[in-house]
Amino acid sequence: MNGVPVQETARCIRAEYQELPGLSLTGSQVRRLYGLDGVTCEAVLAALVDVQFLARTNDGRYVRHDRHPAAEPSTRQRRPPAPGRWREPPLVTGDSPREQPGATAPW
Repeated sequence: MNGVPVQETARCIRAEYQELPGLSLTGSQVRRLYGLDGVTCEAVLAALVDVQFLARTNDGRYVRHDRHPAAEPSTRQRRPPAPGRWREPPLVTGDSPREQPGATAPW
């Protein structure tokens, strides 16, 4: 991608990570994949980290920020509960105290 504007390179890398949410690449892998020189690659990756789209792991890999274990809980994707650990709440049939006019719940 030599000669391609940095913004276009960042857009391509962002699109790749959106298409493959579990993608985990080192800086040298990104450099080879996109044909970037070291300075451009570091600049693009740093920009994507600054806007919190990517995060750098302890072993130097770049992953989506919302998939990184250290990401803030509000931005991390929540996994569904494990099977058997959560049950649907009972359906309300109209017999509960909350649905009867003037009735108060025991709690």
